Amino acid sequence: MSEDDLPRSYAELSDWIAMNPGRFSYIAPGPGAFQGTRFVKQALFEISGGQSQWVGEFNQELYDEHAPALWDMLNSWEENLWRGGETYPASIGEMHELFANNEIDFTITQAISGAGAPIAAGTIPPTSRAFSFDDNMIGDFNYVAIPYNAPNKAAALLLADLILRPDRQAEQVVPENGFGLAFGIDVSRVTDEADLAALEAAVNSLGDAAADPADLAASLVSDIAAEYQALVEADWEANVLQG
Repeated sequence: MSEDDLPRSYAELSDWIAMNPGRFSYIAPGPGAFQGTRFVKQALFEISGGQSQWVGEFNQELYDEHAPALWDMLNSWEENLWRGGETYPASIGEMHELFANNEIDFTITQAISGAGAPIAAGTIPPTSRAFSFDDNMIGDFNYVAIPYNAPNKAAALLLADLILRPDRQAEQVVPENGFGLAFGIDVSRVTDEADLAALEAAVNSLGDAAADPADLAASLVSDIAAEYQALVEADWEANVLQG
């Protein structure tokens, strides 16, 4: 599939699914399958006009306003999904297996190394390549928490500072080091030449199977209030899976 043929939004994905029946599926939202829930929440962001209005406290009225259009869109896909939407993969592992067996044309990853890790594990073909939508891609950071009763708060703060050092951030991105998560700092604020060189080398180490880090950064949005998680999962089951 060429770069020009890749869908870069849910609207484009809807068109792609209609033109390629049976070649797409997504992970069923539900407990333990947060990737599927995120996939649906991102669709909700796009169909409602963007993620920014969802930031902050839970808003039932906002959800009730936009959720019906979300279910309409997902239901419109069903007849053209893998197995006619009668069943959905339950995990990334199942998605990878369907993709490797050439039953579907897309799988999913949340790693900055993109397709690199599953290629190395032998679970998807070596020709696989990662890409991202242009907007509304939910991303996370790892966090270091210090308990209120920590006996050595100064040491904990020192550890947090060490983790955030640009050279340490660069090392944790490199796939060979086993962590393989995205930068937890704003690299545009780094000015030291040695640190900049380390960050650039880390990005260059991701390989051809990774999505462009600049594309990922441009599309990144935060997750939203936890109350939406269970609501989306329950309503997807009622309105899409059973509906």
